[in-house]
Amino acid sequence: MSGPERPSWYDDAWNAYENVLFVEGKDDATLFRRWIEVAAGGPAEHDVQVIDVTGGNHLRVRQALEWRLALGKHASGIFDRDDLTDEEAALLEAREWSQGRLKVLPRFTIENYLLEPGELWGMLPEHDAVTEAARTAYKTKLNQELERYLHHCSLWKVMVANKAKLKDLRVSDAVDPVLASADPPDKKVVELILRDYASKLDQNALLAEYDKRHMEAQPASGESTDACCLRRLCRHVHGKKAFEMLTQPYLQDELKLQPEPKGWKVTLSQGVKVVPEDLKDFLSLVRSK
Repeated sequence: MSGPERPSWYDDAWNAYENVLFVEGKDDATLFRRWIEVAAGGPAEHDVQVIDVTGGNHLRVRQALEWRLALGKHASGIFDRDDLTDEEAALLEAREWSQGRLKVLPRFTIENYLLEPGELWGMLPEHDAVTEAARTAYKTKLNQELERYLHHCSLWKVMVANKAKLKDLRVSDAVDPVLASADPPDKKVVELILRDYASKLDQNALLAEYDKRHMEAQPASGESTDACCLRRLCRHVHGKKAFEMLTQPYLQDELKLQPEPKGWKVTLSQGVKVVPEDLKDFLSLVRSK
């Protein structure tokens, strides 16, 4: 069986690095560099080069990792979960060529690590100064808007899954009205949006697919309220949208904070003091020889 082909965009200069982590965006690279530093005990304590190979296409993470491993060089790769089911993620991670070093992010996007109140406040430069009133205001806003974002994310997953059949579809144009509606959204809002696509696809089939996705975000049997809320924020909310429309306004309007010139992701990454629990095993693998 022949080995993989060298990707045309692969930079051979990367081969000089002893250990590489391939990620799918500059924000991912920013946060993973900081998490690796924290896991290692400081920037001088590790030698992992984090490389953004995509700008939003996880196929490149897989191609870069497969090629580098075929060269016998040390590397790992991780990309956003997005609309992947647990079964689909497990199949990707189990690819024989990956040697167990390919990981699907445990959360929907990298921004989902910036939504949960406790994790967010732990990144703030003056986190001890965040008043109880300010903390309560953020939690209240999350609770008020969460159902809207669950509908949005479920619809987003359906549209992405059918994008190949709708060549002119811009997913954000199709699903973002759920976030813009004045009233809290419900299934009727989703039905109105899907009706525009009924001439090209079976609306009933789309609704059934939506129902399946939305049901995944509902409380599981025996699941506590806190555990359910955390799971929803991690897996069933489009992190990029929620961060842009909920978290950033909170940081600026409620806490009166301003980001570094390079943006909020850089600002928050500088405040990281702990590694997220669901990334500890992966980062240990990344740093291993």
